[in-house]
Amino acid sequence: MCIRDSNNNGNGSSSKNRVDTNRFRNNAKVPRPTPRSRSRPRSRSRKDEDISKYELNIERVKSGLDTRTTLMIKNIPNKYDQQMLLQAVDKNHKGTYDFFYLPIDFKNKCNVGYAFINFIDPTSIVCFYEDFNNKKWEKFNSEKVCKLTYARIQGKDCMIVHFKNSSLLFEDPKCRPLIFRNYPDSSSSGTHTEWNNRLQPFPINAAQIRGRRQGNEQSNSKGKKSDTH
Repeated sequence: MCIRDSNNNGNGSSSKNRVDTNRFRNNAKVPRPTPRSRSRPRSRSRKDEDISKYELNIERVKSGLDTRTTLMIKNIPNKYDQQMLLQAVDKNHKGTYDFFYLPIDFKNKCNVGYAFINFIDPTSIVCFYEDFNNKKWEKFNSEKVCKLTYARIQGKDCMIVHFKNSSLLFEDPKCRPLIFRNYPDSSSSGTHTEWNNRLQPFPINAAQIRGRRQGNEQSNSKGKKSDTH
């Protein structure tokens, strides 16, 4: 004999079944929305790997395994100007490079602490390294120590392409990158050849300069008009 529950509602389902169903619904896990994936910062090992790309291993240069030519000179005292730095470089390395650039902070009227130099022959880096790397600067009693690394952009031509459209070139022309054509000095004698650096004009986009000047003139004229009202 089948005994029905007294609370039967007539559709064949019992209150017990309803209770069990409700219990199942209450205990059911509601799926949570998946959090947005966030870009993780690069691991320390990845950053160290990137830095190591630009480390200057002088033994690899000596053996000819590393033939890169463009260096970054770091930790330059801010009071050094272009002429001072060139005098220090040309003391023993005149004629060995064909590109030089000391970026300037025009707002504070001082260098930004680093410079770029491209050597004609990678073997010239050896002597330059011995003279400058981990050495203190002679002027201003600075405690800064020079550090040499490879530049991210390599080669004279690539450096020119990189900087010729820079807005910094629209500032003081004396602070533009320097490029040289080097030739041996005919008056030098003996086995040691003296080199002369012939400075060449830096190729810049003349159309951009005209556009920049016109834009400055227009902004200045608008400012004067607004002052009269």
